[in-house]
Amino acid sequence: MIEKSGFHVPNRIARYMIVTLQDLMGENGLNAVLRRGGLPDFQTILPADDMQNAFDFADYSAICAAVADTYGPRGAKVFMIRAGKAGFLNGIQSFLDNYGASIAATGKLVPLSFKLPLFLRWISKTYTESSDRVISVKDMGDHYLYINHRCPVCWGRKVTAPDCHITLGFLQEATHFISMGSNFHIHQVSSIAAGDKSCDFVVPKHPVQNT
Repeated sequence: MIEKSGFHVPNRIARYMIVTLQDLMGENGLNAVLRRGGLPDFQTILPADDMQNAFDFADYSAICAAVADTYGPRGAKVFMIRAGKAGFLNGIQSFLDNYGASIAATGKLVPLSFKLPLFLRWISKTYTESSDRVISVKDMGDHYLYINHRCPVCWGRKVTAPDCHITLGFLQEATHFISMGSNFHIHQVSSIAAGDKSCDFVVPKHPVQNT
């Protein structure tokens, strides 16, 4: 068991992750993951569907670690990227409620060079304010660096290579959304669980060109 951290993410974030994993791996697969992670109670009682900042980093990390232990690195990457994408789509509703009409009206008129950094910084600000994650975005010239200074995926874990796949999936779907359908070659270059100071993701300024 990973010792409780005292840091939290909103209940709804954890709920979306668990529900999506059940959709992907089935009830038996999810139950195996939860038992391996020392969290059998979530087999019957999900985290509340609210934004109370109450789901401990340690439990979030335990689920991520258990998926990797149960399905191996490749299987875990597939599951967690898809969970991250679903998490974005479920969590973006509040943004759409406020800005959806504007995006629909001006999406193709406003250049990506303007929209993308604003959207990444909005995400980092929202996540930092709504949870105990600490996220920043830096303009590195030819790309942006999305930096998670306090990562729930990594809490109490040690890995040999970056594996914050749920965050990678989230960023893939976020950039796909704000670019109105383009894909970006996003990759993780550092991980707290691998001994680095932060979990850093390279987000290109331009999407992949279709050939």
